[in-house]
Amino acid sequence: MTTDRRRLAHTSLMLLVAAALALAPATSWALADPPQPAGATVEPGESDDRSGSEAIDDMLERITSFLHRHEVGGITPDPRIAINPSEANRLSVVSQLLGFNQMDRLHPSRVTRDDVIARADFLVDHFYQFTSGSAFDGMTGYALLGAYERVPDPRYLEKARLVVERSIALSGWANTLN
Repeated sequence: MTTDRRRLAHTSLMLLVAAALALAPATSWALADPPQPAGATVEPGESDDRSGSEAIDDMLERITSFLHRHEVGGITPDPRIAINPSEANRLSVVSQLLGFNQMDRLHPSRVTRDDVIARADFLVDHFYQFTSGSAFDGMTGYALLGAYERVPDPRYLEKARLVVERSIALSGWANTLN
């Protein structure tokens, strides 16, 4: 695996891990002690002979399976959504879209493309409900630009442009995250 490809794989992994962990503290245990791949005989705490890329592929498969098992309407919702909907979606759906954008770059398939489409469509359909007009929307814009790169749907580009236009209009403390 080339250095660039390995870096992209690690980036995808981190984005998917962030999306899975952001879903809820109650479900994050699923990643803390993941099940061994079918046929694995390695006991917890022991090393295995898999290469780094095989271990990453296994982890990506487990995370993707977790997200798919908990999907509702094409996304894996965050149970904390009632507390702060825009923040919950920024931490879950946007992160999922970023991860699946990257997965589709590295391992293009119908499944990853469908994952990109489902999450990007959700963000477009709920755009005004989940954006705040603040600097925090930048990640949403970036995710939608990535989706447009993977699936050239003009709706994705239109909403990403709106985020950019809103961001350009911000000044002073409005440009600050946290």
